[in-house]
Amino acid sequence: MLRDYPVKFDNREIPFTKTWSESYNIVENVGMAEDGSDIIQIKKTDKLSVNVGTRVVDTWMLFFQNYAKSRNLIQVSIYDQELNRYVIRKMRMRNFSKAKVEKSEDLEVTLGLWDVAFDLIETEW
Repeated sequence: MLRDYPVKFDNREIPFTKTWSESYNIVENVGMAEDGSDIIQIKKTDKLSVNVGTRVVDTWMLFFQNYAKSRNLIQVSIYDQELNRYVIRKMRMRNFSKAKVEKSEDLEVTLGLWDVAFDLIETEW
């Protein structure tokens, strides 16, 4: 699916990811009525969190690292199969990590391959 409909960060297509694991949460406010019963206000039913992992060349590692360090919000375009179109979700990147692939700097076209991983967490609004 991701090969046919690539994910985009701020309209820039990112490389195919090795892992893409989605989970959804319900965002709600819970209050209490005068009689002691709960009052639940649902704000969002599908707050998306994604664990991403992939192997990339050095330039893409720097691209992701720059997002992790300097950008608060990313407009992530993800293809929605139910709607049959891309949807844009405002997300934050957290927990960025990188590890250089051993001896990959010997490749002629790059300064090395990197395994990168991070979480994308949708904002509530």
